[in-house]
Amino acid sequence: MFKSNRNLFNPQTLVIGSALIVIAGLAWVYVVRQAGHMQSMSMQMPEMGMMAATGPTLAGAVVYLFAWGVMMAAMMLPSATPMIALYGTIHKKRTSDGAAAAPVALFTLVYLLAWLAFGIPVYLFLQSHSRGQG
Repeated sequence: MFKSNRNLFNPQTLVIGSALIVIAGLAWVYVVRQAGHMQSMSMQMPEMGMMAATGPTLAGAVVYLFAWGVMMAAMMLPSATPMIALYGTIHKKRTSDGAAAAPVALFTLVYLLAWLAFGIPVYLFLQSHSRGQG
């Protein structure tokens, strides 16, 4: 089927893969730091857990979706890296000039936006189920 594996290890594929892993690593650093920050806040202010939910708000949704997006980047980019690199290799072979950076970035952005969009119903679900617990 394949002539060789040299296309999988070309410089462009390694750069794309490395960049995605670095982005995912930075996202993991943010997620871990945020979790530690939230844990220390809950110890300092135990009554926060007893506050009634105010329902979905635009500000709450933006904050939630930002955190959701960072978390999805941390968790999903490492497993999506081979697919994204393969897309870049295929796109490079199909174009005459070989420039694949913008389409790969767009492909990755759309992938992450799909996960971000999935966070909207999750936010609404969580808000609707937390109202009765306040």
